[in-house]
Amino acid sequence: MGDNAVLLRSITKHINDQNWFAVGIDFAIVVIGVFIGIQVANWNQNNADHQEERLILERLFDQLSYTEVRRDEVEDYGYANLTALSSAREVLFGIIERNALTRQECNAIGYSALHINFSDSIPILQELGSSGKFSLIRNQSVVTALANLSNATKAEAEIISETRKFRVALAAQFPDLIVAGLTPDKQSENFEEIGSYDITFSCDLEKMRMDRAFLNALAYNSGYSFVIFELGTLPKIKALQDLKIAVESAL
Repeated sequence: MGDNAVLLRSITKHINDQNWFAVGIDFAIVVIGVFIGIQVANWNQNNADHQEERLILERLFDQLSYTEVRRDEVEDYGYANLTALSSAREVLFGIIERNALTRQECNAIGYSALHINFSDSIPILQELGSSGKFSLIRNQSVVTALANLSNATKAEAEIISETRKFRVALAAQFPDLIVAGLTPDKQSENFEEIGSYDITFSCDLEKMRMDRAFLNALAYNSGYSFVIFELGTLPKIKALQDLKIAVESAL
């Protein structure tokens, strides 16, 4: 405040003396001082934003790492289930000559109306969305990867929504052909307290082969299962992997 008063008195004196050269110097000092002040404030803000961005990226990387186990489990299950469903379809439609379905194939048929998904909820992204702080992430590779993940997640949700209305719960629709049962899951930590069971199925292959309505429903279910996995789940998994790589590079 004292420096400003001195400068103001100096400018006033030079104006009264009509010393325009000195007035120009005084104004230049003011302009330069303001400019430097703005630059310092901007530098401080940018430094604070950079530090906050790094904290965000560190949390994002940790949370992406945490989801990897579940993501890999779903991917492995998807491949195994679709492999079993594909071979079951080949047996039922006479492409493969066999007199029985394996347990895995029968279970794949029983679950063919379902889609096993994994939660793509990432807490830090929800926080940024609710607080409006997405702009703090300025690394373009991360920004692009986030956009790709958002698009992949929406695409998968749309595919699941569109196909759900056409899928058939085969055990409920054809109870004489496929029957649900319970198998104790003694590996579960909750088995002793409340009991834990896996739903398994038994299949009558000959009756299935003779029932055109069942075969049609299975063809639809299996087709939709492949579409969801190939066009929905796998692209989302790839987008998550790409995002983690981008975040790791940014750190």
